[in-house]
Amino acid sequence: MEKQKTKISRSWGATFGFLGGALILFVVSILLFATIVEGPITVWLALVQAVAAVALLFMALAVLANPVVPSAISPLVA
Repeated sequence: MEKQKTKISRSWGATFGFLGGALILFVVSILLFATIVEGPITVWLALVQAVAAVALLFMALAVLANPVVPSAISPLVA
């Protein structure tokens, strides 16, 4: 029986996309805190951006930790 060779490929485009989105949201959050924060609603608006940036950062790390194997039915879980 012949061994089947597989290549584990990582989605670097998705990883860099998530990291770029996280960076943009962090910058927006910092700018909002520096310019418009005066009350609870504006603090909430600035914090939503920061929370979304943290979520995108974790999503970027998850893409690196769980590469997709082309010949497998389900993704490889670390």
